[in-house]
Amino acid sequence: MKTYDELFKKQCKEFFQKFATVITDYEIVKLPKKADILIIEMYAKLNTKLEIFNYFEEYNIIEFKSVADHFKVGEDDLKISFYINGVLLQEKDANVNNTTFTLVSSGKPEAFLKKFKDKIQTIRTGHYRLVDIALIPVNIVVITEIEGDFTEEYKLLKEFSKGSDLEKFIRQFLKKYDKIKDNDTFDVLLSLYGIDVIKIMKELDMHTNIIETNINYLVEELGMKDKFKLEGKDEGNVEGKQNLFIGLLKRKFSITDAEAKQIKKCNDEEKLEVASFKLMDGFSKDEILSVFLHG
Repeated sequence: MKTYDELFKKQCKEFFQKFATVITDYEIVKLPKKADILIIEMYAKLNTKLEIFNYFEEYNIIEFKSVADHFKVGEDDLKISFYINGVLLQEKDANVNNTTFTLVSSGKPEAFLKKFKDKIQTIRTGHYRLVDIALIPVNIVVITEIEGDFTEEYKLLKEFSKGSDLEKFIRQFLKKYDKIKDNDTFDVLLSLYGIDVIKIMKELDMHTNIIETNINYLVEELGMKDKFKLEGKDEGNVEGKQNLFIGLLKRKFSITDAEAKQIKKCNDEEKLEVASFKLMDGFSKDEILSVFLHG
């Protein structure tokens, strides 16, 4: 199962590499820690293409703090200077005038902001700037507070929000899904919040029975409908859905008896729904099975 950090880096790379060079896990010599992302302007001036990150310059360092990795005062704040100094030393064309640092945080890092309360500037809702704590200003983008239009940049951040703001975004996204057909964002939401996504879809009446819709689609796609009819499998109960799902999974992947037994132990239809979506959307076998192994 992919982590928040892995998915954030993947999404950032896909978004920014359309007009910039993107290095994830940027290694700073002599430091055991790597900066999450370094974005180097390449094709056009970045800030003309951005709304939230419209302050970006030629070199842009991003460090991400998810809901599972809170900012630790006395530890993470010290690393900020290491990252900034490391990039300035290693990149020969980087300087204090063309380099930015941004901490992107799922929630507001209250203790960090409190520590430097005399250094805070509020740039816009959800965007703070700390001055005179490092060689360059430290930008803090708080995902739960960010407002804006439903742009790619907005979605890139909001899919890593938390609490009621995340639920609001998921609802907002699902209501627009038929129009925008954004499978990439849907896959991230499904990976991180699968069962919650399914529950909201049901509340919105997006499908009367999601697993039957997806399994019927896959049965047709893989040419298995006649086979299942001959075997007399009942698609209407949980056991029937388990058997269908295992059969479909075996057609696409090689699975062990132990893995099949793990699926058979699952009597939770919502987990089967999440797994069927992942199978339909081309997730790896490990990603699909993680639904049953990790809840």
